[in-house]
Amino acid sequence: MKGDYIVSRTANRTKVHILRAAIELFSVQGFGSTSIREIAEAAKVNAALVSYHFKNKQGVLESIMVDYFEKLFFELEADQSGQAEDRDSFADLMRVVDIVIGYQCKNLEVSRIIQRELSVDSMLIREVMSTYIAKLKANFSLHLERGIEAGQFRQDLEVDMQIIHMMSSIFFPYFNPQIIREVFYVEPLDDNYREEYVRYLSKIWFSQLKNDEIC
Repeated sequence: MKGDYIVSRTANRTKVHILRAAIELFSVQGFGSTSIREIAEAAKVNAALVSYHFKNKQGVLESIMVDYFEKLFFELEADQSGQAEDRDSFADLMRVVDIVIGYQCKNLEVSRIIQRELSVDSMLIREVMSTYIAKLKANFSLHLERGIEAGQFRQDLEVDMQIIHMMSSIFFPYFNPQIIREVFYVEPLDDNYREEYVRYLSKIWFSQLKNDEIC
């Protein structure tokens, strides 16, 4: 069922219905074109209940975004908790890539809502940028800098530029799935495509990052 990931920790069933309805509406017609009344009607609740639980429409979006990113970072941290200090930095980096791409595949609807809203300048989006997007950048930066320090990656690597390139490659197919489907004739949610895409990124990035003096 759509939106189930976002309500797994939410005990209040009214909030569950509101969030599911909002995800469906934001996905189809956008956040700006959706009203509290429409969310309430889709959730089959009184509009006052939406305001009670979330204050306003932005509160609904904030709840969706926070739950999305909190669960993503929970998965990343769970995967990284057992990593040894002497692990292969590139393998660890590609694990992050695989987890983020897989997470987008599992939650495509919400991923697209969030990516679309990240292009809008607002107080909420600035908070999301400074909290979650910055945290994701720091995660990539950690692995890249560890690789440099260990001598596994090039010493002249421009970390920020590499992260911009990597994040663009990770997000594009799932922010624009119709382009992938209609122009490239592949299904971005297909497991085979995902595996092939991650392998391709791994091949390209390894050639960009490797320290030629030891590889």
